[in-house]
Amino acid sequence: MSIDSGEPRKIEVNPGDHIDFYADRVAQAALESDVVMDFSGVEFVVTKGKYNSSDIVEKWEKIRAELFEKYKNSPEGKAAAEASARDIAEKQKQIDELTNQLDILDFSNTEKVLDWCAAFQSPSDRIDTKRDKEKILNKFAENGYLPNVNLGSEYKPEDKDNSARYLIGQALDGIKQIGAIHQVFHKFYDEWKAKFSEMV
Repeated sequence: MSIDSGEPRKIEVNPGDHIDFYADRVAQAALESDVVMDFSGVEFVVTKGKYNSSDIVEKWEKIRAELFEKYKNSPEGKAAAEASARDIAEKQKQIDELTNQLDILDFSNTEKVLDWCAAFQSPSDRIDTKRDKEKILNKFAENGYLPNVNLGSEYKPEDKDNSARYLIGQALDGIKQIGAIHQVFHKFYDEWKAKFSEMV
């Protein structure tokens, strides 16, 4: 049955859709009618006909690149780029300062070590920053802190030091794997402080 009513048919994007899968659905729909392609803010009409999904993806990428170039050269785009550059520089400065602090950090105080991890989380999570993972991990290892400790049956949630070292170990694993501490660290650290507030 033809759906061609003169009005382009819009294909909705499903949660988790990848451009390739979405383009497949657009190509199928275009066999019967004009189709509005609308993915990640890039919209255009695919006229009725037979297409390879790769051709649709190629056109989408071309238009997306043109739109990005136009935005990049606009006053808004230039302002955003400047703001991003300032943020990267600020986060890099924080990373460098925190890395240098490891030389004087009191590793015998687990709360201070946790504080360092909490402070390192946000700047470490910033794309386009650099960090000396080897120095950080070595400094922690020299002071008895390793990634992924106190897992499974070794984890004792009611033990202040054991649970602190577990959190630090998770933070170190993030640094080891991707150079950054996961954002969820703050939630677990806040819970740790609340639980052990009378003991801290």
